[in-house]
Amino acid sequence: MRILVFIVCLLTLPSLKAQDKLIEYFELTETDSFHIRPFNYFKVGPQPLNDFRDFTGKVIPKGFDQLASFDSLFHPINFFANEVIKLDSSNYAAITVVQQQDVYDSFVMILILNEAGELQTFFQAASWKYLEGTMEETQNSWLFDEDEDGDLDICMMTDLLDFELPVEDAPNISGTTALLYRNNKVDFEAEYISEKLWKLLRVEK
Repeated sequence: MRILVFIVCLLTLPSLKAQDKLIEYFELTETDSFHIRPFNYFKVGPQPLNDFRDFTGKVIPKGFDQLASFDSLFHPINFFANEVIKLDSSNYAAITVVQQQDVYDSFVMILILNEAGELQTFFQAASWKYLEGTMEETQNSWLFDEDEDGDLDICMMTDLLDFELPVEDAPNISGTTALLYRNNKVDFEAEYISEKLWKLLRVEK
C-alpha cells in the first residue's frame, strides 16, 4: 500500500517536457512599477513554528538548467513562478518564490532572463524573519524607472528591528539598509539610493 501511495504522489508532480521554456511558467504583467513584499507570496503558519506555507504561483518542474545551480546554494524544495515583467528591450524580471526546508529560509527572488530565456543574474527580492524577543527582519524590492531612461531599475530595502537592549559588547543594530541596482541593459550597477527614495519607499510584510 505504501508503495502504491508513493507512486501516485510521483505521478501528481509536475514534469518537464522537452519543449517547455522556463519563462512560459510565469504570468506576463505589463507595468512600469511593481512592489515585491513577502506576504504577497507566502503566509505564516500557526504558532509556535511560524513555518511558511500557502505559497503563491505555479510549481516549476525540476530539470531547468537555469535553476540547477540553486540546488547547492539554497537547497530548495520547490520553485514557484509568479509574475514576469519586462525590464528593457531584452530582459525580463521573473518573480520566483523559493520554498526551502528550514523554517524562515523561504524567500522571493528575481530571475533576470533574456529574450532567449537564459539566466543573466538573480537577486533576493523579499523575505521575512522573526525570532521572538530577539529580532524581526523584512526585505522588500521595487521595480521602477528611477532615472526615466525607459528601463526598469531595481531597488531593495531591508528593515531590521533589534528587540534586545544594547550592551557594551552587543549594541542594538536596528536600522534600514537600501540599494538601487541601475539597469544599463548589460548589467545592474549598485549604488546607494537617493534621499528622495528614502522618503518615498516603505517596507511592508
